[in-house]
Amino acid sequence: MRKAVGFRRWLPVAALVLVGLGAFAWAGTSDTRTESNASGPRRFTLREAIETAFQRNPAILTARQEIRRTKGLQIEVLSQALPHLDATAAFNYTDPSLRGGGFSSTTTSVGGVTPPPLPSATPAPSATPIGGGTGTGSTTFGIADNSYNLRLTASQLLYNGTVIPAILGANASRDAALYSLRNTIDQVIALVRQQFYQVILNKALIAVQEESVRLLESQLKDQQNRFEAGTVPRFNVLQAEVALVNQQPALITARNNFRIAQIQLAKTIGLDFDPRRGDAPPLECIGELPFQPRDIPLTVAIELGKERRPFLKQARSNILIQVQQVRASFAGYQPTLNASGGYAFESSSFSDRLSDVSTGWFFGITGSLPIFDGFETAGKVKQARGVERGEDYL
Repeated sequence: MRKAVGFRRWLPVAALVLVGLGAFAWAGTSDTRTESNASGPRRFTLREAIETAFQRNPAILTARQEIRRTKGLQIEVLSQALPHLDATAAFNYTDPSLRGGGFSSTTTSVGGVTPPPLPSATPAPSATPIGGGTGTGSTTFGIADNSYNLRLTASQLLYNGTVIPAILGANASRDAALYSLRNTIDQVIALVRQQFYQVILNKALIAVQEESVRLLESQLKDQQNRFEAGTVPRFNVLQAEVALVNQQPALITARNNFRIAQIQLAKTIGLDFDPRRGDAPPLECIGELPFQPRDIPLTVAIELGKERRPFLKQARSNILIQVQQVRASFAGYQPTLNASGGYAFESSSFSDRLSDVSTGWFFGITGSLPIFDGFETAGKVKQARGVERGEDYL
């Protein structure tokens, strides 16, 4: 009876230990499966390969960043035609010793008598009558040691020969970047399709070469049996051996081509290298080699290519960019007009108090007209025209 009671006490503990060991073993098995799956080749269909290339192909990622760059350039150029608002502030402190005592004096004579100037060591921050009388005497104004000013300035470009061509050129650059992305996507899709089907073709060629090797091995064995039976000469055996040896390099070449095709496809779609994989293939292609004929006349194909190919639209946008560059190069012959205005806060020059400030509006228009720049503009025009004509030839 005591043994039964003791066994019942230890039964829950034993059950918990067994459950823990089972969970630990199952976790270790699941981790091993995960690592083996992660280190094994990834399986791709054609659609999955194309979608992966959209996300990881370096050429597509670079084209997307180029669109962002051109958008930023467009905003930067457009900002030249928009008004600008600036706030400037300044605070200055001047040592009194730099002014010979910290003040300057201005005396006024009354009744033909000019009083003596005040000593330089006695500062006079405010006006003080001289002589103690009620009349107007000599006054001294001290210059403040501290000064500050604050200006809010709004400026607007009225005319400049480079702004409008620059804006049009930035728009053309944005269009060229979009067409470049479309062209890159078309090229990547075509390349992924070609390399995907090349992998499948090379895999099928391996099977063909392996079947040829097996056939030659069976023929060699048959010739050896016949030679042992005395029905064929030794030459037939040698001929079968040579045929088998000559067929084995073709099998090796087919396997190498299959591996190279896999690596090229992995590079195109942007797969990362996994050290756990070792020398195993980076991917596995799932699919067949379908044949879908399309009846398109040559003239119709040419017209569709001229109408739809993004590369031609990108070349046209590049030509428009160079046209605007030529127009912008003539800005050296044209005037420039700017308008600015704002509100200013300036401290008093004769008081250190912050409340003594002068405020007011200001407005102005500035303009410039180049007369002779040493043929710099002429050189820019020739350069821009040369690049434009070069784009036309391309």
